[in-house]
This record gives sequence, C-alpha cells and structure tokens, in this order.
Amino acid sequence: MRRSPLRQPTPHKPGCATLRSEDGAIEFTLGRTPNGVVVERISMRGEAARVVQTVLFTDGDSFERWCDTDVTRFEHPMLYVNLKRDGGALFGRSIG
Repeated sequence: MRRSPLRQPTPHKPGCATLRSEDGAIEFTLGRTPNGVVVERISMRGEAARVVQTVLFTDGDSFERWCDTDVTRFEHPMLYVNLKRDGGALFGRSIG
C-alpha cells in the first residue's frame, strides 16, 4: 500500500521538537523563540489536503489550555501527553 506524500514526515527543523501520530494524521513541531513557544500543528484531511496552524504562546497556562481543547486529547492520547510534556518543558515547567 502506497502512502500519500502528504502523510510523509515534514523535514526536521533545527532547534525544534517534532511529535507525530503513528498514522501520520497529525504532527506538532515545537520551538522556543525569544517571545515564547511556537507550535506548528499539521493535520491531514483525507489523502488530499493538509491543514497547517501556527501559534505563538507567551506563557505555559495558555499553552496548556490550548492543548486541553485540541481533539488530539481524545483521538491520539499518547501524542497529547507527549505534546503537553515537551511543550511544558520549553516553558520550564512540568505539565501533565
């Protein structure tokens, strides 16, 4: 079975951490900036569409609230736990 080229991992970005679901349907890239933490969320819509969202969080509380409202919490629980843990670490705190 061939995998859609859209479901292939995106190239690694230096200084960033990338988390990906096992099926390749969703991917998060987290990176520290002088203004906070940038999160890029890529989700697949079938085999033909990709939705990319990029958010800058200036504090850990807003990041944690955002994580708690994302559907990843229910659809990919292990990815959700890793996202909160790795994002929290970028804010210098333990989340989860």
